[in-house]
Amino acid sequence: MKSRKIFVSIILCLVFGIGLNLNVTKSSTVNHQLILLVYNSRDLYGTSVYQNVLFTLQKNGIDSISWDLNRYENLPLLSSYPIVGLVTEQLYQMNRNTVLDIKEYVNHGGKLIQFIRGYSEDMAELFGMDKEYMPTDITIRGLQFLHSFFPGSINIHLDSESLSDDGMNYAYLKSIRPIATSEDNIPVLWENSFGSGRTLFWNCTALNTKAFRGFIIASVTRFMEISVRKVIGKSVIFVDDFPSSSWNAKLEPTFSELGVTDTGFYSKVLLKDLEKLAKDFFIRYSTVAVFNYNNQKVPPFGFTDWDNCNVVEDSNSVNVPGQMFHYLLAHPDTFSVGLHGYNHIQLTKDQWESPAMMQESLASAREKWFQYSKKPPTFYVPPMNEIDEDGFKSLNQIFPEINSVGSLYESEAKLGCNREFGNDPWNPSIVSIPRETSGYYLNSYDQMLACSTMEAFGIWTHFIHPDDIYSNPTNYPTLPIEWIRNPENLSWYGNATGQNGLFYRLKDVFESMQTNFPWIEYDFVPNVRTHVKNYAEDTSCPIVTQNQIIFSNQSPIRYLIELPEAYTFSLSDSIKILTKETIDHRTKYLAEVATGTTVNIIPK
Repeated sequence: MKSRKIFVSIILCLVFGIGLNLNVTKSSTVNHQLILLVYNSRDLYGTSVYQNVLFTLQKNGIDSISWDLNRYENLPLLSSYPIVGLVTEQLYQMNRNTVLDIKEYVNHGGKLIQFIRGYSEDMAELFGMDKEYMPTDITIRGLQFLHSFFPGSINIHLDSESLSDDGMNYAYLKSIRPIATSEDNIPVLWENSFGSGRTLFWNCTALNTKAFRGFIIASVTRFMEISVRKVIGKSVIFVDDFPSSSWNAKLEPTFSELGVTDTGFYSKVLLKDLEKLAKDFFIRYSTVAVFNYNNQKVPPFGFTDWDNCNVVEDSNSVNVPGQMFHYLLAHPDTFSVGLHGYNHIQLTKDQWESPAMMQESLASAREKWFQYSKKPPTFYVPPMNEIDEDGFKSLNQIFPEINSVGSLYESEAKLGCNREFGNDPWNPSIVSIPRETSGYYLNSYDQMLACSTMEAFGIWTHFIHPDDIYSNPTNYPTLPIEWIRNPENLSWYGNATGQNGLFYRLKDVFESMQTNFPWIEYDFVPNVRTHVKNYAEDTSCPIVTQNQIIFSNQSPIRYLIELPEAYTFSLSDSIKILTKETIDHRTKYLAEVATGTTVNIIPK
């Protein structure tokens, strides 16, 4: 693997004061948010973690300088950096002078983070390890937090299926403070004091994954008295297959519980309950319409499912999906409607005879769309969350107005997933807003992913299906349980034991996110697109000096600004405070900065 270039930032700012412990940063040319990342391009695992750490810092607008030990034997002057991050397993290969420099740096007040497991006898005491004991390789199974590390982390309990990773079995000194452990109580994350400084150690390799980016940013901001970081500051709730055709069938559990068919559940119960949740949590839903559930892949591309989905109301035959489409469009404060497809077959080469057939089906969907709306859709969610490049091109050909796509944050890139928040690699004019989690309740992994991504980028994207309730073991007894979306066979409101149905589970999810992130703001995809695009294209890094925050963004960007409770900052026409919260003597602001400006940090 080729050595990465050294990223050099020339930053002029004053450093001292505001009650900060910055004894190590005496130089007047040091930014409070400047981080030195030390890695080794020959270290395969370390480099993968390094790349993820660097990406996360860049997206947060936190400036860093990278130092490759494969190219440079000795380190730069460490006293110029408020935080040093080590991103290599091969600590034992550091020369004696490098180790002495690091120990002196921490001893005099420096902050040191080890982002990946590793060991060096000469550095053991820095991290609270007993150097008389040689550690052995082990498997880290599961993860649980003993103390809050970032919002929502205390409730993270991953099992071995969600996390099974490489770690080491160290002997620890009494000075360490474990923050997180494995399910068998092996320390995975801990903090240690050394002289006047502090260290943080990750006993795993998991920080090379997207799911752990919030853990990366929490590690860094933990050592910042003042942190100013870029976020998207918006969240999206998708409702897939809404509107869609249905079968007017007496499906369980809703027929026994509510006396309604699937059609009645979608149009009467679910719709009204989503509106209730929208009112309670200020939610705006981005729904996507699918016109058929047929398997039609060749002409004619008709609409039998949709057109025949009728019920009789007041002696009149009513087309339910059409009625719902009109209803959603008539309530633009709560719903925004996008496209899911002509049918629910993903636009991929292996599913269609040719791109021409994809395009012909989409052309039929376009014609149907304009029966209900005067405006074309501007966002799209791929059926089954999958689309390939041929499908992407076909979609753009028939619906050139679509400028946002919501696939998946994880999964396979070749199927249009594993996307970042920003311009899509297949078509940079389209903004990708990938979905992180799904369902009416979150399993332990999805709880972690939602909180981690909110911490990392200030966005949570979640989706539900109206028919999730019917995907249960009763209706699908032969399906593997991992394919079932309602594996606990829950009803909608709950049984005689209490309010434990899917509706209340979903309400609990929204309440939890609101508690952990009071600044969460739900919005429609078309509005969020602007924020994501500005966020992704901005490469500026705020500078924090002794008494100022210097912004250099060229377009409106949202920032999370965290200060000691005794301080605040001046306002101007270019900066607007959106939310404010104070926890543990620290105040966190969500602010929107129109364009580059400078604000003063002042005592209250």
